[in-house]
Amino acid sequence: MAHPLAPWLRHVVLPGAAISVGIAALGRVIEGPLQGWPAEDELNRWCVRHRTPLGNALTWVPSTYADTPATIVMSLVYGGWLWRETRSVRETVAPLAAITIETVCFMSAARVVGRERPDVPWLDKPAHTSSFPSGHTGATTAMSLTVAHAIARRDVPGSRGLAQAIRWGVPVSVAASRVYRGMHHPSDVVVGSLLGAWTAGAVRRALGIPTL
Repeated sequence: MAHPLAPWLRHVVLPGAAISVGIAALGRVIEGPLQGWPAEDELNRWCVRHRTPLGNALTWVPSTYADTPATIVMSLVYGGWLWRETRSVRETVAPLAAITIETVCFMSAARVVGRERPDVPWLDKPAHTSSFPSGHTGATTAMSLTVAHAIARRDVPGSRGLAQAIRWGVPVSVAASRVYRGMHHPSDVVVGSLLGAWTAGAVRRALGIPTL
């Protein structure tokens, strides 16, 4: 009989360690040979030039939703809802497990990279972590994809459409808002999104949650 932790070692711990090393190496390439990749910050500067009071207000919502305390609270809220709907412990713990694994990988890589925030006016207070990768985007992507997967598996009219809206709408809006508000370089949110997407899938596999 396989050890209960074997799936976590196979699907999460070993690949997660390798992915963290890969992200850290990519970040060091950006900071070293690419000298911070200043060309990509033209998008941040374009956003600053085109900021409006309405745009500032609209981007505040997803950016704040992605803050660490809010993400933890929402993972518990989603978990509670999934317990009510499924009575499955695996489904219930999946959102919190996803953001926890993402955070461990993100923090491990960010500590090595040490990238500064974009050199533009910020609209939010930055966290005391490296800009690369985006932890806000990664955690939100991990949680959103986990919840969207659970919703898509529900035999309820409109569940697939709602799942697609959550799967794409929430991560994209968070990533765009973080760049717009000057908190992250474009590459930060791209890599954060990819990390979050991997995390969501890895947690599902480790927990044995069926695929669609």
